[in-house]
Amino acid sequence: MADLEKERWERLLKWLKQEHGMKTDALRIEARDVPAADAGRGLFATAEILPSSTLFEIPRTALINVKTVLARFPHVKEGRLTGTQLVSLYLLLHKPSGDADSLDRTFGPYISTLPRDFSSHPLTWLVNRKLKKADPCGSYFLDQVPPSTWESIIKLNKRFWKDWDAVVKFMKDEPAVVASSSRPDLKTAKALDDNDMLLDYLWAWLNVNTRCIFCRLQQSPSHPDNFTLCPILDFANHGTGLTHIFPVTDSDIWGSPKQHRRDSRAQIKTNMFTFLGSSDYGLAEGQELLLKYGAHPNRFLFTEYGFVNPLTDGAVATSTYSAEVDLQDLVEELIEKTGSVAPLIKSTLDEGGYWGDWTLHSSPNSAFPSYRLISALRLVCALERYSGETTMQTRLAIDSWLDVTNGSKDTISRVNEDAWRKKLLWLCETVRYRARKDRMSALDAASLPQGGPAWVPWQSESVRTLWKEELEVAEAVLANIQAGVEF
Repeated sequence: MADLEKERWERLLKWLKQEHGMKTDALRIEARDVPAADAGRGLFATAEILPSSTLFEIPRTALINVKTVLARFPHVKEGRLTGTQLVSLYLLLHKPSGDADSLDRTFGPYISTLPRDFSSHPLTWLVNRKLKKADPCGSYFLDQVPPSTWESIIKLNKRFWKDWDAVVKFMKDEPAVVASSSRPDLKTAKALDDNDMLLDYLWAWLNVNTRCIFCRLQQSPSHPDNFTLCPILDFANHGTGLTHIFPVTDSDIWGSPKQHRRDSRAQIKTNMFTFLGSSDYGLAEGQELLLKYGAHPNRFLFTEYGFVNPLTDGAVATSTYSAEVDLQDLVEELIEKTGSVAPLIKSTLDEGGYWGDWTLHSSPNSAFPSYRLISALRLVCALERYSGETTMQTRLAIDSWLDVTNGSKDTISRVNEDAWRKKLLWLCETVRYRARKDRMSALDAASLPQGGPAWVPWQSESVRTLWKEELEVAEAVLANIQAGVEF
């Protein structure tokens, strides 16, 4: 690790010990540079760690979340901003300048350890494109990703701009909050008119989106504000296999009857946020501690985090890899081809809760289409021969489809089953064709913009992997269709 990063790590530990009472002297992990080129930093064991060991305990006062941020703004009513908006705002107010450290007196040593550069993230590419600051490499990759990945990036982009608009309005209404900034260049809301300030918010927002972890803060376990940024844990990289870090939650406490409080900020606990090692295996000295972000398809990982899991040859065909293809664009194309009955198909799917999320999967046992996809194809095949008017025939066809979706019948008819399988065959062949012919060749080294950033080679491989996942999942489902496998 570079000297500057090492100093920040040491200052972080000093801050945790002196300001929050954390016992750091016996810590058996540290942040280091990952040996692979351009892989950033990670957490490594400095000594052997036995199974079920406590890896580290972070005082809850050192966490950055909606509760600890609101404690800095006692006049701000909880709920005016979402957790993501509020925590991102706080990071914006205290963003470090250049290579300097954050000047925030409360969380400065922690904020100073957060990643400074998100230029390799697809959301950065899209925001820069809108601001007409796009670099040729980012724009190139945006044009090469699969349609489903592009749609995911668009949705993420909408979330970001919605949050930015809410934060701008809040800051204009709350000059005292803006004045609390430790940044000399951000003391009034007028500074928000600068695009550079928007990009600073993008930095803050991506830190929250890529580094937060579930932490029970609200009575409802599904509340979107149940997350936190957590020092030390931030350094842990994603692993595709075993996870080495297990957070200990206090869900059992939250399962007790709700107590009435004047202010829910009183729920901030003074105890520790504890992280344990696995009970099944230990860690060797020098081993990196990895944290699995969940069983997500590469489309999700690339969109949200800016990376993909490696996809080895044969992993999809053997169902040892959890891969997925979203067919939204192609199914919508199928529906549009039905002509005047398309609006009826759309409204029926929407009313029945079956619009969208039409996917192919590689595991757990054998490649298969999702039930939502099968249901949509059944309806298309049941209605495509009719006109757009609601008639007795279309009503009967829809009723038969509803009987299947609610479990009263297994199928609409044998003819319908054969028809939707043929459409599924077309979908798989189309995915295979465009992955093989339309895009894979466009990512040859000769096609890449020259003289780009250091991340260009590995993001080029990421985009290849996105297409490879679509290709291999489609081929696996195609093989099962041709083999007569029942889904």
